[in-house]
Amino acid sequence: MGTAASSNGILTLRHIADTLAEMHELPRRQANEILTQVVELIAKSLKKGEKIRLSGLGILQVRKR
Repeated sequence: MGTAASSNGILTLRHIADTLAEMHELPRRQANEILTQVVELIAKSLKKGEKIRLSGLGILQVRKR
């Protein structure tokens, strides 16, 4: 997967959406909308106190310090 980060070494949602658009032959706008909806779903679940398990990445959860 040839995902190129910006010159500062940070991979942004826009970079991910652009790569998804190329990989799946989608319009960039559509790929961006899909990715935005995924992020919104994850954020809503985390706000409810749910854990998010992303295979190959880890488990996201909100904890109190």
